[in-house]
Amino acid sequence: MRRAATTQVIAALLACALLGACSSSSHRAAVAPSSTSTTHVTDTPSTVAPTTTAKIVTTTKSVPARILSGRTIALDPGHNGGPVPPGTVYIGNGIRHPCDSTGTANRGGLTESALVLDVALRVRARLEALGANVLMTRTNDTGSGPCIDQRVEMANRAHVDVGLSIHADGTEGPRNAGGFHIAVPVLIPGQTQAVVDSSRRFALAMRAAYAAATGLPVSNYLGVDGILPRTDLANTNLPNHPRVLLELGVLNNASGGHDDMAVLGSDAGRVAMSRGIVDGIVRFLTSS
Repeated sequence: MRRAATTQVIAALLACALLGACSSSSHRAAVAPSSTSTTHVTDTPSTVAPTTTAKIVTTTKSVPARILSGRTIALDPGHNGGPVPPGTVYIGNGIRHPCDSTGTANRGGLTESALVLDVALRVRARLEALGANVLMTRTNDTGSGPCIDQRVEMANRAHVDVGLSIHADGTEGPRNAGGFHIAVPVLIPGQTQAVVDSSRRFALAMRAAYAAATGLPVSNYLGVDGILPRTDLANTNLPNHPRVLLELGVLNNASGGHDDMAVLGSDAGRVAMSRGIVDGIVRFLTSS
């Protein structure tokens, strides 16, 4: 029995070496990362108490270490928790718009600004672990602004590789409204075909990764297959880089109907959302 067991161990080790099938999750190298190293990305603890518990299976994803080294990514958690600055700003396409708004909130009191900041901070931690430089428009939920035009201009001036504005939707119905959608630029005066095309590729990569990570469907009330062209947003009209606006899901359905709180309101859901967002960014940047 001992000789047979030894033979089986040797055979298994040989197969592992030949096929590359050994898992590295239980071994961590004590050397600097190389192009073949992997990084185990973990989540940052939530800064906002989740409101429900969702049965979401989460995993630790291994990706090539420092795969985003040298990349700069703009993250914009929409809105803010403090007073809305007064006045209007120009957002392109001949439109002036209020500086910002408070965003939506659900019946339990969870605000959009708090939720999206929590998710954005988790995303930042994951991106930085992969070597990215992350530009955040805000890092707390007690401030005022910046205005919606400034959020995009910050990224434009930094010459970022990609930009993402994170929101959660409020709707007045229908009662079964649910799912996520992604707003993308349209070719309008002042915008370029290159930005429109690259932003759409980013949206498609994000849609696939976010759906796979969260299990959420694409929106059943806005857009086509989860993609919504917009000509009335600073995020779609002003960027000089690939940029989209992701609505994480329905936070508040004012009709009293369906929402997506099983994911948006749980810690497991927020882990999944942040993982999906990062996967979408990595897919886009590594295929561009």
